[in-house]
Amino acid sequence: MPQRTTIFKQLIITVITPVIVIMVGVGFYNFYHEREEILNDRVLHINQVKQETRDFVDLFNQAILQFENEMSINAHKFSDTLVNHIFYNTNVIEKIDLNLIRDHIKMPDNYDIYIIDTNGIIVNTTYEKDLGLNFYDFGDFFKTHFKAVWDSGQFIEDPISIEMSTKLPKKYTYHSTIDKKYIIELGIYDEQSKNIVQLFTDKLNLIAHKYEDIDTISLFFGTDKFINYQGHTISETEKKQALESLSSKTEAVSVEKIDNIEYSTIFLYLDNEDTNIGDGYIVRIKYNNLKEQELIKAQLMKFGLLFFLIIIPMIVIIFWRARVISKPIAVLNKKVGEIQSGNLTARVPVSGNNEVTQLSEHFNSMMQKLFDSYNTLEDKVKERTNELEVKNIELADTHKEIQDSIMYAKRLQQAILPKLEDIIKNLPNSFIYFKPKDVVSGDFYWYEHHNDYDFIAAADCTGHGVPGALVSVVCNNALNRSIFELSKVAPENVLNSTRDLIINTLSKSEAGIKDGMDISLCRIDKKNKLIHFAGANNPLWIVRKTIHLTKEQLEERATVVDGEIALIEFKGNKQPVGLYENMTPFSSVEISSFPDDVLYLFTDGFADQFGGKRGKKFMYKPFKKTLLKISQLPMNEQRKELNTIFEDWKGDLEQVDDICIIGIRV
Repeated sequence: MPQRTTIFKQLIITVITPVIVIMVGVGFYNFYHEREEILNDRVLHINQVKQETRDFVDLFNQAILQFENEMSINAHKFSDTLVNHIFYNTNVIEKIDLNLIRDHIKMPDNYDIYIIDTNGIIVNTTYEKDLGLNFYDFGDFFKTHFKAVWDSGQFIEDPISIEMSTKLPKKYTYHSTIDKKYIIELGIYDEQSKNIVQLFTDKLNLIAHKYEDIDTISLFFGTDKFINYQGHTISETEKKQALESLSSKTEAVSVEKIDNIEYSTIFLYLDNEDTNIGDGYIVRIKYNNLKEQELIKAQLMKFGLLFFLIIIPMIVIIFWRARVISKPIAVLNKKVGEIQSGNLTARVPVSGNNEVTQLSEHFNSMMQKLFDSYNTLEDKVKERTNELEVKNIELADTHKEIQDSIMYAKRLQQAILPKLEDIIKNLPNSFIYFKPKDVVSGDFYWYEHHNDYDFIAAADCTGHGVPGALVSVVCNNALNRSIFELSKVAPENVLNSTRDLIINTLSKSEAGIKDGMDISLCRIDKKNKLIHFAGANNPLWIVRKTIHLTKEQLEERATVVDGEIALIEFKGNKQPVGLYENMTPFSSVEISSFPDDVLYLFTDGFADQFGGKRGKKFMYKPFKKTLLKISQLPMNEQRKELNTIFEDWKGDLEQVDDICIIGIRV
């Protein structure tokens, strides 16, 4: 097989590389030397411009931030007035004239009020152009931001920033209404900032006049919609270059020709790290290349003769040899294009006796192996795809069956719970805060009106979710049978009988199930003003005026006092209602009721919830103080306040257990 010559050797034989290198080096030495001086001067000027602009930006930001503290104080005051005094009831918040409200609370005209509903829509505002605007159309940021406002229920403010439409500094604050149905947003302009902006603009325009070779200097700030106070525009092409400079924190340069004169545009990133106004600063400097063009023309005239006598003949020779190489490469590129279009059977014709010929042979061999592998892989992919489709269908069916079963279990559990209207009918001043951890619950509340007594209980069965719900059905049924079948009316006898029924029901299993429940059970005798309590592991708490308490009750360690009211505790037995190692008969306590007494029965879910800044349990002592604090509110308001406190404490953590709290004012 004849030895093939390489493309590299052919080019070396044809082109005298050393001669070209020497001629080019000598020819351009003077040009680059003089051009370097021009560029050094320009770099010096650009750096000076960058430093001066940075100094102006720092002064501008410092001036704007001087006003922010006063704006924050006023915004907090007006926001608190709107939330807690004007719109503590939000029934008319969407219809009311906010301009009249603004005048009524003496809010300046440079404050705008925005009412935002839970769908992210501005439903009322003093700035009519924004009415109906949906924040959620701008992405997930506002969903997350507004959720944080509702969750906190507190005044939240954004740092002062530049508004895109007016290009003026503006501050925004947010505050959730008490019922968490709306967000009240305030937008605040600072009138003095207009003068600062004008002064800032005049200073920027004066910088360009100091340098002869610089045409214009423009300052843009922002991250996508660049703001410019000087009235200078930015094209889409320049905008891409500015974004590139902003993201990479480097320079971006472009060149364009106008009337046969080249103009260069350079974008400089300003590293003003201490500023809080604007997300990024970019300086655009436009300068002409007239000095460089004059230098180029002079050099071209000097070396034009040599170019035509020596360089052009060499270029002709290189072009001729390049065609010898480029022709087979063009054929190869064409075949590669066919393959990219999906024709895996395309092959390159093999001709000649050089490296391109060898490349064509290897390419054809590689494509044949790839074609064979592709066919094999395609068959395997089809096989695996079919298997996955079958598995996905089976998995979807199984998941649907499980979900349907859980939802049916929820309906069954809801069916055994007493109707709230029956409880309210006989105990009108009461609430039930019931919050399952999962779809179904191990906690349940129980109520019966029997023999002129009101029986009510908060129960916590073993486990939660589906297992807990199954146990709750057994326990609920046992309570009903104890009263209606076995005619038990004393709370301690109800618990004794209920325990026997639960043990008898669960003992039928060979697994030795020891499930049961903790419970607080009260029998309320409204006629004689008596409360008969029995408990299993769970107590009864009563909030009562201190004038009705005995000295022993006031000195009891479990008692919490707050002014003229106190929370006292009546403990239950230290055993569950179920199979237990040291079972004893349940006991009870008879309690005389006084006007405005508030009874609380509960399970352990609220006190055991993890949350707060340190992720710790809520605990029972803070729980007592919480109930004591809200005890004087209307009962329905107490339930709402408990839910707010729980959600704020839990935050983003998972709910750890079912929750059931019953409050009754007797």
